Amino acid sequence: MMKVLIKVDEYKRNRLKAFYRMDALAQVLKQNCDITFLCNQDNRESIEYLKMRNYNVEEYSESRLLQKVDRFRGSNLIIDSPNKMSSFDTHCKRIFNKTIYIDEKCDRPLHCDMIINPLFLAKELKYLVPASCLVMSGEDAMLIRDEFIFTKKIHVEEVHTILFLLDHVRTIDMLQKLSEYDFNLKVVIANGFEEGEMVKSQIYGSNINYYTENELLDIVPECDMGIISYTQIMYDLLGTGLPMIGIVLTRIDVVHGRILAREGLVETMGAAGIVDVFDMLNTIKTFARNIHERSKMQHNMNVLVSRNTKDNVAYRIEELFKS
Repeated sequence: MMKVLIKVDEYKRNRLKAFYRMDALAQVLKQNCDITFLCNQDNRESIEYLKMRNYNVEEYSESRLLQKVDRFRGSNLIIDSPNKMSSFDTHCKRIFNKTIYIDEKCDRPLHCDMIINPLFLAKELKYLVPASCLVMSGEDAMLIRDEFIFTKKIHVEEVHTILFLLDHVRTIDMLQKLSEYDFNLKVVIANGFEEGEMVKSQIYGSNINYYTENELLDIVPECDMGIISYTQIMYDLLGTGLPMIGIVLTRIDVVHGRILAREGLVETMGAAGIVDVFDMLNTIKTFARNIHERSKMQHNMNVLVSRNTKDNVAYRIEELFKS
């Protein structure tokens, strides 16, 4: 089997997104590849996630990273990390057979054999890479975990229960106001959201329950729609067919939302903390009443997921490794 080292590191926002999408990719690659994950020893929660999924995990310290990767000389390397270290990049190019980067921002030159950008907005980016470097991006490179793809799809009907992702302080006011309406709220507190316990102590009631990210898949079938920020969790939820409203938290989310909305995959809403919360609540109520739009959105999600883009990505990677 082809040997593959996958280096993953936590991101500041949506902390485990690299681990989620590399898990999604590894679910296919492991059929023909011997996979080892390489993780920063300080990323304890993320490491436990991978071990729970029965992956082989190696840990590194910052001071010993180059010595650690030397043990995998001649293997293939996939990197999904926010860390930018030119010395590491140069070293990897020299010792690995093929090198692949998961890159969202297109903000630096990358000397590698393939770039994968699994975000929809990637189609609007232009990578400055050699002609020999393959770029896979957008809807052709989506990485959704199997359990979200194969979970039972919800039946679109009247909205009683809303899934709410709490991952930023700007969404707290919206949650507070939404809790006063006649909806049942299942609130998932994102990993690393430090204000989560404070929110639980201040926003509560018979219609609101809190969950961890690990419980996400268990509660999706009980929900009729979701209010989600533009993170990897949103992409996983595309696999479930759950109609969603996207919350804008950063400038890039505006572009992200526009592209996903153009494809009929998400309903857009104004920027949290900027647009009046009552206007945002009106968007939520309007979307909740519109069964036709939610049904059409779920259909668009199902068509997209049926393309098996993850299998195609894995096939292109394996062909690269063999070349």
